[in-house]
Amino acid sequence: MARREIRLFDLSVVLLLALIVIVGWFYGGPPEEAQRRRAAFVTGVDNFLGGMGTPQLVAQYGGIDEEPEINARVKAIFDKVAPVAREVRGDLRYEISVLKSDIPNAFSLPGGRTFITRGLVELLDDDDQIAGVLGHELAHTVQSHGSKAFGRDLGMILFYDFLLDKVEDHQRAEAAELANLTLALVSTGYSRAAETEADELGFLFAVKAGYKPLGLVEALEKIEAYQKEQEKKSGRRQDVPEFFRTHPLTEDRIRHIRQVAADYGYDVYVPGDAVTEALRRYHREATGE
Repeated sequence: MARREIRLFDLSVVLLLALIVIVGWFYGGPPEEAQRRRAAFVTGVDNFLGGMGTPQLVAQYGGIDEEPEINARVKAIFDKVAPVAREVRGDLRYEISVLKSDIPNAFSLPGGRTFITRGLVELLDDDDQIAGVLGHELAHTVQSHGSKAFGRDLGMILFYDFLLDKVEDHQRAEAAELANLTLALVSTGYSRAAETEADELGFLFAVKAGYKPLGLVEALEKIEAYQKEQEKKSGRRQDVPEFFRTHPLTEDRIRHIRQVAADYGYDVYVPGDAVTEALRRYHREATGE
């Protein structure tokens, strides 16, 4: 008999068996001890993944911006919002860094590290908008969205590798294409759900820190206007179906955040659906109101 080659499938089986053992360790024994083990594991994974991703992210966005004035402004806001996040999850070290890039963006990595670009700080008008963005990113950190996404995608890859090993050679190309599409659909759905959760929790972080409830809404509107301006300059536009976006459409996010604010008793306007809003705008333009 020919010597059997070691394949990724073999590794998949080993990892799946290891996963079963780990799950038993997570949930075995007294519930309180099991919960402590799970919490310690999540913290360890968050810190590991965050530490692993930081150098690449910093390099990709031009390095850390050391300019004192912009750092003082961002840190003053972060130092108000981060303690609210710490009340929810106190096992992480919360840090903020400004990146040199002129591209407006903000990120959070597992483990407590938050980043915002100089471009975004300069784009936003006031501290309430920055606080809304930082609250959103801190919510990702508190909920371990990055670590969960990593684990989910790794598990899906191993599962599909296991299935593809069972497929006949002449069917593998079609099966792999279907697997990739399914993974994209699952990942996008989870990402959109995570963004919605981060919008809701981030809203609470910002308002509990003393900032206005619609700071994130105003920030999203600013970012969307910037993106449209860049599209005009470049002459290119990418229309991606909503279901495949990793973020919900900005209009949908704004409507949802306004609804959350209204549910908490804030006197804010909540837009209707897209058709109602289009008719409303047409009426305003036609009547001059």
